[in-house]
Amino acid sequence: MSLLKEKISQLRDEEPYSKIARAVGRSTNAIRDIELGKTADPSISLVRKLADHFQVPIDWLSDDSQDYPPPATDKDRATGLVEQALASAGLAGDMTGDERELLAAFRTMPEKLQMVALGYIIGLSGGSGQQDRAKAEAAGRVLVEERAKAQAKKSSSKKIG
Repeated sequence: MSLLKEKISQLRDEEPYSKIARAVGRSTNAIRDIELGKTADPSISLVRKLADHFQVPIDWLSDDSQDYPPPATDKDRATGLVEQALASAGLAGDMTGDERELLAAFRTMPEKLQMVALGYIIGLSGGSGQQDRAKAEAAGRVLVEERAKAQAKKSSSKKIG
């Protein structure tokens, strides 16, 4: 029994195949075939869409060392707070691909960086004044600098290895 087959079966529970198929842009049969183990190696694009739909990390779908459901992390809680804030502001709804990508990137950030990013977003969304915006911009610069350092570190490790 394939691991992906098991995990999709757990996640799907009673959700109709047709609903999942619409959400990930595939046919009902394609989703059913994955759960029945008839599709040996679905594309990474489809696996990513399934992970997004079920709101689980993509690597969890192929990791047999974790039980279901995965325990909530600080990142999950922070993401939940962002989603609640959007909903309370009337900004909830279907996310675009870019928004999903940004949310996925947010989830992978260390908690400290997430808080900086949230501060920046809050400041940009109309903090209580110029001072709040200045703090938000400073937080945003820190975020950009941290990302640049991480990318430089990643690039230098590739050159060495």
